[in-house]
Amino acid sequence: MANVLFLSIPVSQDNRDKLTYNFIQKEAAALAKKDENIIHFHPNVDNTTIANITFTGKRQFDSINKLEVFSFIFKHIKNYYQLLLIDIKQAWWLAKLEIAIGKVIVENNINVAHSHFMYPLGSCAVNICNSLNIPVISSLRGAEVCNLPEYSYGAMREVFFQKASAIGARYSQIITTPNSGMQKVAAEIFRVDKSKVKYLPNGIDDDQIDHEVHTLNAQTLPINLIAIGRLIKLKNYANLLQAIKLLDKNCVQLTLVGEGPESAALKAYIEENSMVNVNLIDEMAKGKLFDLIKAAHYFIHPSLSEGLPNVVLEALAKGKPCLVSKIDAHFDVIEEGVNGYFFDHKSPIDIANTIKTIVEGPPTELSLNCLKSVEKFALSNKINEYSRIYKRLIK
Repeated sequence: MANVLFLSIPVSQDNRDKLTYNFIQKEAAALAKKDENIIHFHPNVDNTTIANITFTGKRQFDSINKLEVFSFIFKHIKNYYQLLLIDIKQAWWLAKLEIAIGKVIVENNINVAHSHFMYPLGSCAVNICNSLNIPVISSLRGAEVCNLPEYSYGAMREVFFQKASAIGARYSQIITTPNSGMQKVAAEIFRVDKSKVKYLPNGIDDDQIDHEVHTLNAQTLPINLIAIGRLIKLKNYANLLQAIKLLDKNCVQLTLVGEGPESAALKAYIEENSMVNVNLIDEMAKGKLFDLIKAAHYFIHPSLSEGLPNVVLEALAKGKPCLVSKIDAHFDVIEEGVNGYFFDHKSPIDIANTIKTIVEGPPTELSLNCLKSVEKFALSNKINEYSRIYKRLIK
């Protein structure tokens, strides 16, 4: 059994009140069930246990004085020098976090640290972990190697993040990425040996895979499509709506589920073009979402960039073939004509033509292919691999 320190704290305005992200807590809980001892660092919580995971770190963080921070930064000035030049306040905060992490490691006999997101904790923990001979595994997410300012997306837009993440990557023993394309990109961006960057895809709960699905994916018209996601430019729903507008309203029905800053613009477009075959609805409970997916013929995902979208895996798990954009994340999951179809996400015409091919073609039976293809993305596979990595690192 490994004593694992999970490192992840939400830093965005929308999530800063959370202990951690839901998917990270789910992974930690699954590891705890395998008898791994999971301690989750958090600077605002002390000894709070949820689903066999202990969140702690506030006492250690609050006990740190200015002299300790000065001394620590001086000791690790090689790594902190550039960070101080960019943003002294943020660098100071990182150093204080790192000292607190070191205290949690010592007090709990931690023998491996697992960072989810390179920044902030993956970036700062590596100095103290290196000093204490504690191996670090850093699990990246899709946004961390992206720089897409035109879509207000990608952590690489920030210079401080670039420098801090490079430090984290350099001292991490293993880096995992959610898609195979990102595996290569991460090695290049962080300038690390590609042998320590491992492709480890996201996983969905094993019980979400509906093995009883045996329905035709396309029967009588209209073809029912469903798209689910946050309404932001990156998800490319504007191009999807333009594509739907090009098609016969009697042949295609689209249900778009989500909320976000693009909501008003998308609603206005739907109304201005009298798109009675498009239903835009707000976020809803997971169970109801699954019911909507089951009621559709196809799932459609036109996103411009992703790590590995769980929503596509969830659609496949319900036996629904997926119409998807040509991006690395989708190439790892979808096989043309087997469990879905690809389109050029930058072209509404190509999106429309892909849908039209389905509308005009014969009914297809891809449900069983979908279920078979998603089995390798079961969460249990990812959790088992994490356990293997921990054991290998602490030997």
